[in-house]
Amino acid sequence: IKQDMTDGKATAIVTGKPVMGLSVDPSRGELYFANQGAGEENGFAGSAIEIIDYAGSNVSVVHSLEDYGLEPYSVEGDPSFVIVDFNLDDPGILLFTAHDGTEGFIYQANLFGGLLEKVYTTTTLDIFGLILDAESSMMWWIEHRGVANGVYNAMLEDTPEATYVTYLEESYWLAAVWDYDLMY
Repeated sequence: IKQDMTDGKATAIVTGKPVMGLSVDPSRGELYFANQGAGEENGFAGSAIEIIDYAGSNVSVVHSLEDYGLEPYSVEGDPSFVIVDFNLDDPGILLFTAHDGTEGFIYQANLFGGLLEKVYTTTTLDIFGLILDAESSMMWWIEHRGVANGVYNAMLEDTPEATYVTYLEESYWLAAVWDYDLMY
């Protein structure tokens, strides 16, 4: 749902899809979102990372996840971020969390389909909110591991090593304002 902040008018821009995570690319006036598809019981049919313009008129699949058997939760993007050994010649990155019914993952991908690489694996299926701190080359996410529920982080590098940051019970989403060193 898109809501006009001046007149309060609400407009549905995506309908008929189970949307979870959302990432804004203001440089292009587009939104990336995690389409959960038909769910695990239906072979993750239709699951994907998709893109739509602010008007809601152009929707397309950026990365189909059905063939990988993945159900995505959150998505985070940065149109200019570069990782030397991943996308040096094609700036911009998407990160997303997902599970395959047995494990949870974080993937990195390019903005236009093509490059897709698993960068983190966990034993829990409950890997949710994800944010990118581009200036520090770090990713932060929420995991529910039973006894160690909370925020984790890792540097974006060849093999990210996860660090447990703090306990949070029943948390699902993260947001940050890095200019003020704030995370919610």
